[in-house]
Amino acid sequence: MADLYYRGEILSVTAIELGQQQSSCPTVLFVGGVHCVERIGAQVVLAFLSNLLNRLPWDTHLQQLLKHERLAFVPVANPVGFLRSSRGNGNNVDLMRNAPIDSDEDMTFLVWATNIPQTALVSRQRGDGS
Repeated sequence: MADLYYRGEILSVTAIELGQQQSSCPTVLFVGGVHCVERIGAQVVLAFLSNLLNRLPWDTHLQQLLKHERLAFVPVANPVGFLRSSRGNGNNVDLMRNAPIDSDEDMTFLVWATNIPQTALVSRQRGDGS
């Protein structure tokens, strides 16, 4: 997904995707390793991915889901923090505490979902547009 350079080392941010690859399809993103002093997050993402991969050959519901939706996994979003055992990135910025709360551009679900009524969320998730 991306390579970062830190103190002469190349550190990669890796993404694994399952399912539909059209850019407009619904996508659920699972991210770990943001605060890298909390290493359990990366392990949870990897364990969940492993579980899905083990189920994929026989789970017909999962197979049908992945024909229409994409699941994306980023086990370690902050490889510099992981290397340093730090909450911050290479510039000591805490990625969970330094995100914008207002934006004129498209926002992720978790940000914009807090600004709209729950009934609208249910309608959007069903895809009926009302």
